[in-house]
Amino acid sequence: MGITRVGCSLDDDYPVVDWSCHASMADLWLEIDDRYRAGEPFDNLLSQISYQLELNCRWPRVDCIAMVPGLAVSSRSKVVLENMGISGMQFLEFQVNGESFFMFLTARRVDCLDRERSELEFFRSSPEHVKEVVRYVFIEERLSPCDVFTVPELSDGMFPWAQEIFFTALARNTIEKAGLIGFHFKELPA
Repeated sequence: MGITRVGCSLDDDYPVVDWSCHASMADLWLEIDDRYRAGEPFDNLLSQISYQLELNCRWPRVDCIAMVPGLAVSSRSKVVLENMGISGMQFLEFQVNGESFFMFLTARRVDCLDRERSELEFFRSSPEHVKEVVRYVFIEERLSPCDVFTVPELSDGMFPWAQEIFFTALARNTIEKAGLIGFHFKELPA
């Protein structure tokens, strides 16, 4: 089936939003995280988030921005992702250079990591929690041919939008065929 982890292009001249450089916006994201986890509304906070990023001649338009942590996608990307018809994808709208962008996350957690054959590192302080997956082996029968998902072992992080998101080959091909700029698919260590 071929499974990859999705990320953003991180070329030297590609825009990245490092929250440590945007303290007031980072505070809003922290409040959004608190409300998201509590099941409380947070749209009024999202409407306050706006970034101004410099785009050079090489990148006059982008469809995917690394948020450190997280991944933001353009309106074009959102339409392509939604048209895949995969449940669980979520999009939190905010502004970049006056245009709508969306923090991208998925609530689709599939228990498909073969814990016996994968190589896992655990936290010393919490040995039941996975710190890192060194080598991935998936039970692919548990996935749809076109799938976007995360695994329970990597979903315990601070922010729900910072979790690793995986794409099957068919989902990856859909993004690539749409000509979206900035998506980077990382091959997984085998």
